[in-house]
Amino acid sequence: MTIQRNDPEIRELKQLLDTPEPEWVRQKMSQVYASLPPRQSAPVPLRRAGRVGRTLLIAAALGCCLSLSVLAASGELGRMTQNLIGFFHGEDAESQSTTYQPMASLLEAHSLEVGQEQTQNGLTVRVDEISVDHNFINVFSTFTSETPFALDEDLAGQLSLSLNGQFSFVIDGQDVTDTVYATDQTQGYLTDEYTYKAAQRFVASQPLPDTFTLELRSPRYTDEEGEHPGTFMGVTGQWDFTIPVDISDLAQKTIPAQTLTFSSGKLELNQFSASALGTVARFEQPMAEEGPLPENAGPAEGYIWANQIILRDDGGNYLYPVPLAGYSLDDTYASEYVGLAENAGSITFLPYTLGQDGGFEKSPLKEGSVLATNSLSGYTIQSVLSTDRELTVTLQPYGPLPRIADHALELWPCDSEGNQVELPRCLMNSTVDRTTGLVTYSLSYYEPFEGFDQITQVEYSSYGTLTLGEQEAVTLPLN
Repeated sequence: MTIQRNDPEIRELKQLLDTPEPEWVRQKMSQVYASLPPRQSAPVPLRRAGRVGRTLLIAAALGCCLSLSVLAASGELGRMTQNLIGFFHGEDAESQSTTYQPMASLLEAHSLEVGQEQTQNGLTVRVDEISVDHNFINVFSTFTSETPFALDEDLAGQLSLSLNGQFSFVIDGQDVTDTVYATDQTQGYLTDEYTYKAAQRFVASQPLPDTFTLELRSPRYTDEEGEHPGTFMGVTGQWDFTIPVDISDLAQKTIPAQTLTFSSGKLELNQFSASALGTVARFEQPMAEEGPLPENAGPAEGYIWANQIILRDDGGNYLYPVPLAGYSLDDTYASEYVGLAENAGSITFLPYTLGQDGGFEKSPLKEGSVLATNSLSGYTIQSVLSTDRELTVTLQPYGPLPRIADHALELWPCDSEGNQVELPRCLMNSTVDRTTGLVTYSLSYYEPFEGFDQITQVEYSSYGTLTLGEQEAVTLPLN
């Protein structure tokens, strides 16, 4: 989720930059910055030859809030069973989450009712349910304040990341940090001015064991004087929880660790895993060791980045990578994929090259329009909803999509003449349906936008010729 600009010189959305953002936005962004762990420098994934840079991970730890009062006290291990998850059943809840609602039945089929809460400084954090397997931790929690949350109700659902602090977590006493994470991992909504319900999804950088003790720790920061409590929802305090978990009865299909060798370099596969709650590919990435950053922000000699390959199952289905917020300097790279056939028996790892003959293209903003982001793949518009408060476009991916940026696709609204439309300040969000691969792209305006009916086209980036290395592809059985 980012605040977008439209400066023609850098091809971004036009914004009224001379109008300061509302005070409530500045306050909420200040809160989230204060609660985040220290930033890390990280290289931008290769998009074209000669364009290697670096970016910053927004956070090193993905937010997960867990606890279990009865089980934690008794030592009994919590198993995933069929349970209702309150996040999906509150008033108007169905319209609040484009990430989690499509997975509701799947998550409820593999969930654990938790129900522990802690209160500090007027804020109660309650963990309602969790849904866990060997690859994912999904957490559903409720934040209740003694005083009203100071929010603009029109944008509350779009500010989940700003509102919700992020937990770090420990597995069997060992700190675990995700390497990169999905841009739409955290979503939530207000049920009233005192109550906020949140959902968070974590991709485990290492496979989770069959049984383990999971500790969740609220945000902290460290300085020369030591460790200090961070903030949740703007409130300073410490909310830590512990839960024993047993997922030994949940099956998964895997490809074990091995070295993949291509003409462009080697890639160390740590594990490919298809589990009850989704698909993850994990890689070990030897890094360049000499020279200062960003000059050495790249793979070691003889290796390629993990995002320089495309995955395909034996049914011919290309696996779509869920867009990630940043790229990690850690040795382990874990990425979530969608599109794997349920009966898949093998996975093909395809290296690719992306030419420099791309540019910017325009397409009608209507159902059925094709947005070709390269010569072999792109998106087809499934639906469009344009109002004075929001533009929402649903996109169906096709072909072998490489990982390009933080969001699946950025769109620049244009009028009938192809000129970019002057937009008010807005929030851009992009979510992925983990069951179908559909992408929902939205622009939410701070104030009602009277010129929304001018938007008849969209401009987007096309990256030119995509070439798959079919002759050097590696196919491995999935057992």
